[in-house]
Amino acid sequence: MIDETRGRAGQAGHVRGARVRGFTREAIGKCPKANMTPQTTVFSDGLGCFVAVADTGCLHIPTVVGALKPRDLPQFK
Repeated sequence: MIDETRGRAGQAGHVRGARVRGFTREAIGKCPKANMTPQTTVFSDGLGCFVAVADTGCLHIPTVVGALKPRDLPQFK
């Protein structure tokens, strides 16, 4: 899912969801190539396949969530 935040207090801009074939580096890498400009900041839960985001010129900020749910962390709200 792509969620653009902008404005004050992280107001949502645009959201776009897309189904991926799997959590592989190749599958995850296709999304930013098709939908994001280089230097876009991408937050993820630290799953290994998301390193593909950085390969496309985006800034990848992983957060390993461990036993928590991503929804319990502020960067995923």
